Amino acid sequence: MDEAATKATKHRKQPSGPVSTAKLGYKSKVSYSHYSTVRTIEAEWNLLTLTSYDASATPMTEFFESPLSSSTGVSGAGRAVPV
Repeated sequence: MDEAATKATKHRKQPSGPVSTAKLGYKSKVSYSHYSTVRTIEAEWNLLTLTSYDASATPMTEFFESPLSSSTGVSGAGRAVPV
């Protein structure tokens, strides 16, 4: 028996806020980079961008049903985290 799998399932929490769902079978004509993944998370959680690379990346919000942050999914675009 795998105790790690049992413990992980036992302590799993349900999401506390609105949850976006993926559009099944959706195909995009937009080209994305791995920075788009980061940008999507930043947009969804209203986080500042980390670098100019993710700030200029297109968030992949078109793959999800509401409640993503906005119709463009870009909140706080172009802002960088001060270091």
